[in-house]
Amino acid sequence: MQKWKTISSKMAFDHKWFKLRQDKVELPNGKILGEYFLWLKGYVALIVPITEDGKFVLVRQYKHGADEIIVEFPAGFVDKNEAPEKAAQRELQEETGYSSDSLQLLSTTFADPTKAIGKIYIYLAKNAVQNKVIKLDETEDIEVLVKSEKEVLEMITKGEICVNDSIAGFFLALEALRK
Repeated sequence: MQKWKTISSKMAFDHKWFKLRQDKVELPNGKILGEYFLWLKGYVALIVPITEDGKFVLVRQYKHGADEIIVEFPAGFVDKNEAPEKAAQRELQEETGYSSDSLQLLSTTFADPTKAIGKIYIYLAKNAVQNKVIKLDETEDIEVLVKSEKEVLEMITKGEICVNDSIAGFFLALEALRK
């Protein structure tokens, strides 16, 4: 198996909220694709916070792409020149008011390896305590939820938590906690 060869790249759309790149690529069989589009999604830090008494901290907020109010674990973009771990700490504090002095990288996943350039860094934040003021972005309206392991599992089973990254993060956190 061989990688595709990028012949050229150009920005097709460049906006603060959405960047789209057009690549011209050569496939291993020699075929040329002149219009292969990639969303430059960026890097995201997702945090699975667990309180000292073993409860999970989640956020409930409207997501326009889904046109629904979603429950998920706190997450946000990694700023340019920011370490993913720093972004995880920042996003945890900004979205929930919680902080943790125990951050563990559980996994690094691809957001959409076919059509997007970006990774998701999934962190476990043990012994999370609420001690900070929530600082939301202008587009955010967040409700903080604190749930038991059983409640989170039920929410996933019922489809109340339906974001892939959060589901993966939950099970990765359970595995890490059991070790």
